[in-house]
Amino acid sequence: MGTSNLSTYIESVSGIINGARTGLMVVVTACLFLLSVFIYPLLSLVTAAVTTPAMVVIGIFMMQNIVNIDWHGGYEVIVPSFITIVMMPLTGSIALGLTMGFVSYELCMIFAGRHKELGWIMHGITLVSLAYMFTL
Repeated sequence: MGTSNLSTYIESVSGIINGARTGLMVVVTACLFLLSVFIYPLLSLVTAAVTTPAMVVIGIFMMQNIVNIDWHGGYEVIVPSFITIVMMPLTGSIALGLTMGFVSYELCMIFAGRHKELGWIMHGITLVSLAYMFTL
């Protein structure tokens, strides 16, 4: 809810690396997130200088997966990948970078004449992404 799949993956991996191998970790994490809802005013006082190092580490984890992108494929894969990678730091938002990647992927597939390969889920994600971009 309200988070990208990547952040959930990173949190799960960090828990497993630190020894959390049972479902209890999920329960503890959920309780702490619920607690953070009530202490949000206090947490919002934390400056960007404190959270920036964590974002840099997350960025490093994300950059490790770039080698898995087929950079020799067609532009319908290269362009959305590049837009996603570049727009995340430029906009300061992982969600907005992913949103722009989804929209550009749909457009590239349409311009390449491969729109029939896109499923209804991708069309739905693109519509939600466009709505998100235009309501910012």
